[in-house]
Order: sequence, then C-alpha cells, then structure tokens
Amino acid sequence: FSNGDNGIYLRRGGTNWGLYVTGDASYTHGANTWYAPSATSRILFTYSSATNRLKYYLGDPASGAYAMRANLAVNSTVRSANNVGSSLCVGKKPAGNLSQGPTVFWDGGINNLIVSNMELVGPQVAEFFQTGEAFTEHEYYADLTTYARLGEDTYPEVVDSLGNATGSLVNGAADDFVDIPTE
Repeated sequence: FSNGDNGIYLRRGGTNWGLYVTGDASYTHGANTWYAPSATSRILFTYSSATNRLKYYLGDPASGAYAMRANLAVNSTVRSANNVGSSLCVGKKPAGNLSQGPTVFWDGGINNLIVSNMELVGPQVAEFFQTGEAFTEHEYYADLTTYARLGEDTYPEVVDSLGNATGSLVNGAADDFVDIPTE
C-alpha cells in the first residue's frame, strides 16, 4: 500500500516474510514475521499515533483464527518524512527511490479494503477476523472512512460504498475483476 512516498508492504525473502514501512521511499523500517499469507488470508494493519506502533494481523476468515504477526515501533526517521500524496495505491511502489525495498510489488488478489481514522482494538480486531464479509454490520462500521469491495464492481471502477474515495484499476484487465473463493 502506498501514498506519495509512504508505504506499507510485506516482503518475502526465502522462507521469511517481513513487514516494512517507509515515509520517504528511500529508508525502510521493518520487522520479520516468518508467516506467509495464504490465498484466502485476511490482513489487518492498525496504527496508533499515540504510541507510534503499527500492528500487523494475519488470519483465516473461514476459521476465525488470527494472530498479531508484528508490533512495529515506527521510528522517527520514517514518521518525520511522511511525504503524503493524493492517492492510496494498492500494489504500487511509493513515488520516491525505495532503495531498500522490493522491485516487484503485489502479485495477487485483494478484496474488501476498509480504512478508518481510528485504530481497531480488542473486540473490533476479533470481529474483523471472526465474522464474514458483512462489514456494514460490524460494530466499528460507523468509524470507517472507506469500504471498497475491490474487484467486485464494473471494470475498471473501484467504488467506496461510503462515498469518500473513488478509484480504478490501473494497468489491469477486466479478467482481474474475479470472484474470490471464500473457502
């Protein structure tokens, strides 16, 4: 995920997976997780501006099982750069020169992007992983700023059902909009 020179990404290195963040697209800060997402994994990133901690959760929506895989203290070098852009991009490298990051970004599918201006905690995290895709029924739904069911609209549109964001699939094809199996 990127916005201007900011980025949050997962990187595979052999059997290790790591969570990395950048604020100026030239310096990265990360944590090894050792856990790979599967084809049906649900991923949640939460951030607290009070503690400067980015948490990464990985879970299985079919079983409701999940675990926090990283609890990263985002250092001041990353936070102070914070070169914000006008677009949230999924699968696109941050705008600057990310010398320590991957050269190839996301190769896979993404469904149901939610964005909130508050940190999901405790029972909200459990609800995210332990209930289906009926996000409109979740306790935290009123606190969401964006809810986009990626790839379920008419190609190439990406529609935010809350009306705060607009978007489209860039450098893709109509075949990229496919139903993702739930099992």
